[in-house]
Amino acid sequence: MTVQGHGWDDNVGAPAFRNVIINGGLDVWQRGTSFNMNTTPYYAADRWQIVRAGAVAGGTASRQASGLDNFTYCVRVQRDSGNTTTNGMWASTSFETIEVKKLQTKYLTFSFWARAGANYSSASNTITAEIIGGTGTD
Repeated sequence: MTVQGHGWDDNVGAPAFRNVIINGGLDVWQRGTSFNMNTTPYYAADRWQIVRAGAVAGGTASRQASGLDNFTYCVRVQRDSGNTTTNGMWASTSFETIEVKKLQTKYLTFSFWARAGANYSSASNTITAEIIGGTGTD
């Protein structure tokens, strides 16, 4: 997943297209490369949390080769074999206030690649991308 700022780089006066998400390319995995989802958010790739809706266990998040130019890794999020619960699964990351302030008044592009698994059914599966704001502290 990448988010690229769309604007001007104050230092060089040129368009600034950079990924503002820390570890947005999922390159760093210091905690390991495969994780069982349990009832609380679990950190997978550095700065990324993986969880199932309703705090339901029975899922796995794992590092995979992306197969895409400019991206070495991706994260595979899936139900465990034999698990029949259909609660949603998501990956999320957070921004610190100091980083968000740099983005104020800027145009942003939110882009990511998503690939469906072998059992995907367009009639019953959805992918949703959200940006959620809050007033909490770092």
